[in-house]
Amino acid sequence: MSDRLDPRTEAARRAALFYLVGGLLAVSLGLGLAEAGAQRTAFVLLGSLDLLIAALLHVLPWRRWPVAALYALIPPTLAVIVLFELFGREPPEVYFAFFMVVGIWIGLSLPRFAALKVSPLLFVAYLAPALIRGEGHGALLAALTDIPLCVVTAEVIARVVADLEGARGEAERRARILHAITLASRDISRLSSAEVIARVFDSVRMLGFEAAALTVAEPERGVFRIAHCFGFPEEFTQGVYPLQDGVTGQVWREAQTVVVANYRAYPAAVPALRDSGFDFLIAAPATPVPPPRSVLIAGHRRHYRLTDELRDAFELLAAHAGIALENARQFEQEQDRARAFRESALRDALTGLGNRRHADAVLANLQPADGVVMLDLDRFKEVNDRDGHAAGDALLRELGEFLRLSLRPQDLAARYGGEEFVLVIPAIGAGLGHVVERLLAAWRARTPRTTLSAGFALHRSGDSPQETLRRADAALYQAKRSGRDRACGESAAW
Repeated sequence: MSDRLDPRTEAARRAALFYLVGGLLAVSLGLGLAEAGAQRTAFVLLGSLDLLIAALLHVLPWRRWPVAALYALIPPTLAVIVLFELFGREPPEVYFAFFMVVGIWIGLSLPRFAALKVSPLLFVAYLAPALIRGEGHGALLAALTDIPLCVVTAEVIARVVADLEGARGEAERRARILHAITLASRDISRLSSAEVIARVFDSVRMLGFEAAALTVAEPERGVFRIAHCFGFPEEFTQGVYPLQDGVTGQVWREAQTVVVANYRAYPAAVPALRDSGFDFLIAAPATPVPPPRSVLIAGHRRHYRLTDELRDAFELLAAHAGIALENARQFEQEQDRARAFRESALRDALTGLGNRRHADAVLANLQPADGVVMLDLDRFKEVNDRDGHAAGDALLRELGEFLRLSLRPQDLAARYGGEEFVLVIPAIGAGLGHVVERLLAAWRARTPRTTLSAGFALHRSGDSPQETLRRADAALYQAKRSGRDRACGESAAW
């Protein structure tokens, strides 16, 4: 057997090529630095070391040694990567890419389970720069995601290579599978869910399928729907189907991959899909915990030769899609929590209206012709003294509900402090006084425990929001001095 065909020599020369490219890039970067210094020297030395290793790998008699000798290449390779990270401070994406390249080389060059055997070494090497710099916490989280991904990718590649070894006619299919896996795996921990799903679908295309869909089961409703799709007919993708139908229902029940070679004869076929001409379907769980809530489906109109490695690749792609959905779910939950926190920070717990912070934010954006109203419950202290604080709280809640029902959606009502409330009524102009009078009359009609006094003012061009609020507050005191249960203020031209 010639060196060209010997797998050990091919593996070594593949590694030599990686070292050659890395060495040339490092030397070029070092010589390209404007100023001489430690970093420039480090780049040139590391690049020269890479070139020396590349030359040694090319000339060593690998045919004389067992395949296990290739394991010796892994520690120095990881050491070089760590040194480049320490001196070059590469971005996280580049550092992760180096480890992915090592994983791909292991999968291509060593037997199955080799990546699992060296995974502790990969993990320690990945953490080494951060530990040296004292940044271990963030790197640990990244390592827990990235290193398993490298190992899984390497093992899938190793299995594919083992199954296809010696079949020259299968070489192109093998390259397509490896490319698809690498495409879907690259930067998965840093991409949005939409980008990950797009990469998964691109990889499904590269595996030779004409269409793919990500379905979501809703067992509480007994249905499933199509979340993402390409290639399948529109009448299928827009439907909602009983969970007992289709391959999604079977995967949901059995929690394992389902392959249907003749969908037209499939007992639970969805009519819209069966009538579209798709005959071969494969479906795999996209969520690890049974029953799977999401399923990745791929289809072909003609007969499709499904090998074990293609099935493994498809199942890995389904797992990537599941990660994307989980990321999306967690992101939505974080968004909901953040939204709830923001709303609670701007809301008065007792009345359900805005609080003073909310009112100040709205007042800061007053426009000419906006109306500002200050409201105060008359003799509120007497209600507390006579009937207790519980009665006072009930009265405040009643006023909060009254204001929510009485104002327009664009108006603001906020508790400004104690029994005092502020209203902002946008673009009300000269009708402000009539609005306030109707508001007080509607409150009296409820026969509440006590009445309301109000002061109002229009925001004028050139005035500050604080000045407008001061005029409304002064009008409120005038209403109080004039006998309460009335409104005072001005809504003249602005």
